[in-house]
Amino acid sequence: MQADLASQMPAEASHHRSGGGGTGPGDKDESLTVLAFVLAGQDFAVPVSAVREILEYRDPIPLPAESGGAIGMIDLRGKTIPIVDLATRLGLAGSPVAESAPGSIRPAEAATGKQDAPNPSRDAEKRIIVLDIVSATGPGGEDGAGGSDELRHIGIPCEEVSDVWRVPASTVEAVPRLRAVVPHRADTAVEASANPRPRDAAQGAAVTGVLRHEGRLALLIDHHAALGASVAGPHG
Repeated sequence: MQADLASQMPAEASHHRSGGGGTGPGDKDESLTVLAFVLAGQDFAVPVSAVREILEYRDPIPLPAESGGAIGMIDLRGKTIPIVDLATRLGLAGSPVAESAPGSIRPAEAATGKQDAPNPSRDAEKRIIVLDIVSATGPGGEDGAGGSDELRHIGIPCEEVSDVWRVPASTVEAVPRLRAVVPHRADTAVEASANPRPRDAAQGAAVTGVLRHEGRLALLIDHHAALGASVAGPHG
């Protein structure tokens, strides 16, 4: 599977970097090509055009908590790549990074009180997806201060890389939003997304659509919205 993905990636990424592909519903191209992966037991996808490469999982070197959202770093051919725990950022239980920590207990194990034996085959499927992130950097090196865009790279751990999917862009569905009613005030109903908590707002911006492929559902990730805050400061 990994060899097949590697053979598909350059051609697909080259096509979409030249003008094809999109990141959410409403894209006018005929098809959307994405890399599907598993995170916290759920299917997710990012545009192939954003994927730099796929690496076998390795434990990142830990970083301080004040490192702009990066939990660690790895060395990739002489370049420092920050690692961001996307599962935690999206509020999902079952981070592949946390499960790799010595003595860690997965959510299912915590619920049952029984800790499973190590599963080498499951761990062998884990990968780090290195993504291209464009950040706006100002003259002083601070994001958001104006200036030129800079291409940087961020790694996200996942439990498994599934495949490259090509789906009709017109079939990408909007993420369902629910209405919340204030208790004991039947005359006052507010959209849950109208005044979200900060964490919910960040999560909502990161997920831009729902994909269907061969009976599977995947959430489409806007990698810039999900990871852009993690590229502040020089690296690489």
